[in-house]
Amino acid sequence: MTAATVGLFRASADFPNFSMDRYAISLASALRELKDERLAISEVSPGPASVASRLVGRTPVFRHWVRYPRYLLTARCTAFEVNHVLDHAYGHLVHALDAQRTIVTCHDLFPLMHWRGAIPGLPRRRRRPVTVELSVAALRRARFVVADSDTTRRDLINVAGVSAETIHVVPPGVDASFRVLGINARQRAMAVWPIGTNSTKRILCVDTGSAYKNRHATLEAFARVRARTAGDDVRLIRVGPPLAGADRAHAHRLGIETDVVELQRVPESQMPLLYNSCDVLLFPSFYEGFGWPPLEAMSCGVPVVMSRAPALNEIAGDVALTANAEDYDGLAEHVSCLLEDNNEAEATRSRGLAHAQTFSWERTARTVVTLYHAILEES
Repeated sequence: MTAATVGLFRASADFPNFSMDRYAISLASALRELKDERLAISEVSPGPASVASRLVGRTPVFRHWVRYPRYLLTARCTAFEVNHVLDHAYGHLVHALDAQRTIVTCHDLFPLMHWRGAIPGLPRRRRRPVTVELSVAALRRARFVVADSDTTRRDLINVAGVSAETIHVVPPGVDASFRVLGINARQRAMAVWPIGTNSTKRILCVDTGSAYKNRHATLEAFARVRARTAGDDVRLIRVGPPLAGADRAHAHRLGIETDVVELQRVPESQMPLLYNSCDVLLFPSFYEGFGWPPLEAMSCGVPVVMSRAPALNEIAGDVALTANAEDYDGLAEHVSCLLEDNNEAEATRSRGLAHAQTFSWERTARTVVTLYHAILEES
């Protein structure tokens, strides 16, 4: 029997996106590990447009050309029996493919939600995200749309006008590298990140720099924790772009600037060790389409304090400690409780470990494969 060809359309090499690339790599690997002999998996990702970049620079015109005309032409020249666009930002590729043989994964609709003023806690975005609208509008033509969460599914229906019948909620998995590393993890981490002493209490914050990550709440909650734990060495460990501008000034006003440790970009291979070396993950987002860090922390045995953003509540609301995104006192109280009460910390840790194990890439891949076969049967 000849295997049916499945094309996985990834982001252009000129515009890498850490989360989207991770999704693409992990899903492609899981699909191949299933060893479904009826399917032949291929990946499509346009290489760097080096000549154009040298001629015009990385201008808006260059960005538009790479993401739209250039990639549309690449897609049009393919001939897969099933097409899977792995990032909704490239949803416009549906126009160059056979729409009835095409699936698009949608991770979130943040730019559209932000522009509509639909995210509590964030002021409305001023500029209309026209290119995002055009890419997302193409999802209405796709045979199936994979949504990371039911929250994203509702947004697709209510904001993007995608038919409910075509949307399937398929949560991403958590990579197996995120696991409990043992009692010496903190000592190993100290060799990489010499932060305080072995007794230093570490609150981890993973922040991509997006407005919805709610840095203000992170700083306010940390300041309250510091006040409650006077005399203890407590640090806020930040991964992602360092504080700048108003956020940095706010940390200075709160008197916590010297207790904020900026690690900036931590290689993904080192993130499991970092999680294992911390006591709590603080994740007070206004909005998420899914939210990997809470599940990654749980997989590493780290208790989680997070906001009640709908997608976060959906994936882990009953195993993490939660408060509203702007309830700084509530967030701080939960963090302080986990730092001070070993029994509560252990109970939260155990719940998280058991819960995170239900998010596997194998399960994600098996569900996605049923959609591939559904398209093949129809055609």
